[in-house]
Amino acid sequence: MNIEKYPATSLFWENYIKSLENWSFFYLPDWYIPHVNAIKEAYLEVFDGDVFLPVLERRFPPFFRQVETGPFGGYGGILGNTAQKDTEYLEHIVKRLHDKARYVYITLHPEYKDKRLLKLYEKYFKKTELSTHIIDLSRTEEEIFNSFIDAKKRNIKRAIKEKLHVKEVSSEYAIKKYYFMYLDSLRRWNAKKVFNMDFFKKLLSSDLASLYMVQFHGDYVAGAVVLKGKNEAVYWHGAAFQRYFQLRPNDLLHWEIMKSLKSQDILIYNMGSSNNLEGVERFKKGYGTVERTYLFFEKA
Repeated sequence: MNIEKYPATSLFWENYIKSLENWSFFYLPDWYIPHVNAIKEAYLEVFDGDVFLPVLERRFPPFFRQVETGPFGGYGGILGNTAQKDTEYLEHIVKRLHDKARYVYITLHPEYKDKRLLKLYEKYFKKTELSTHIIDLSRTEEEIFNSFIDAKKRNIKRAIKEKLHVKEVSSEYAIKKYYFMYLDSLRRWNAKKVFNMDFFKKLLSSDLASLYMVQFHGDYVAGAVVLKGKNEAVYWHGAAFQRYFQLRPNDLLHWEIMKSLKSQDILIYNMGSSNNLEGVERFKKGYGTVERTYLFFEKA
């Protein structure tokens, strides 16, 4: 078995992933580069030229390491031409991944279909079933809108009447405003900060990462980070100022995102996991989403 390792800065990584028939943003170096720092290294391992594994490795010197493939709400795992490999070959890669570090985390895309690999993951790792919410954008705008619950339709119409509007933005000022929304949301959730300003700047420097913001009387009031792959876009992160909630900016936001993605020939809008938060799940179901299972494996 020939194993090659490419850093996140390598053009090979991006070109290799984009040569595949279908791919997720989360397989690209664009997703891994923002995570890299003094103790985190990102790289792509390629086995015999046609099986690959994207990795974020965190070192806890001098004792142990943590490995993630599909970190922070992304998808990963062993990918590529796995169907042409025998089971012994695949098990060697899975065991090698298991032995890489003290802690190993693997998040698989809902469309991950290699049954042999799924059995091998179960053999070496603990499995957890999670769910995400999918919207089919191949339908007409009218068909999509009509699939929303009535309350969602009313909220969208009300937001439009209040003169809220949505646009895709990229300025440093807009990113800073979004970051302040994120901090406001953290206070509301009583949660710790996970991402700093530099992370958002690096992520949104990718041509495939979009920041959509809702404006009201010239102020940004809500926003969402959307990450685009070959046929699918993922709502990865959202934030808003609580004082504007009564205007229902988020209801309008995602409807306008769907229309924008349709114009870019994106077929699927993946609204992501609700992390067992009942209110978030209810919000997403209001768009007529279809729930899809995906798998998380861990060695811990």
